[in-house]
Amino acid sequence: MSEAQTDPVHATTIDGYRVPTPDELRMLRRDLGVTQTQLATAVGSTQTTISQFELGNHDIMSSTLRDAVEFLQEEADGE
Repeated sequence: MSEAQTDPVHATTIDGYRVPTPDELRMLRRDLGVTQTQLATAVGSTQTTISQFELGNHDIMSSTLRDAVEFLQEEADGE
């Protein structure tokens, strides 16, 4: 796992969003009660891709990650 994946200080931004680490994305998704399948469907991806990203085994397209962050933000705002 790269330093950017594990250390928020080294994280980058995409379109003004701080890129979450795989662990952060997984924790946020779980805290909101969203399944990997629900997130994948919302962003036009697959459950396998989301799972592999959360495990740190797979990179994800920046547009998909941005869409995931936006979707989870909308879910958080709706709670």
